[in-house]
Amino acid sequence: MSPFGIGALVHNEGINGSLDACGSQFPTSWAQAATWQPELIRRAQDVTGTHLYSTGRPDRRLSADAEPAR
Repeated sequence: MSPFGIGALVHNEGINGSLDACGSQFPTSWAQAATWQPELIRRAQDVTGTHLYSTGRPDRRLSADAEPAR
C-alpha cells in the first residue's frame, strides 16, 4: 500500500499471450492479422484464455486488443 492509500494494480498482460513464467507468447496482433487466418488467431486467444483461467485470474487480462463490451 502506498502512502496515499492506493493499492497496487495486479494484472497479467495479455497482448501477445500470458506474460508469466508458464505463459505462451504469440506474435503481435499486427503480425497475426497479416496471416489472414482468423481461426489461427482464435486458437491463440483460446490458449491465452485457458491459461489465465487456470491461474485463477481470468479477469486480470489487460490487452490493447480486448473488447471491453464483451
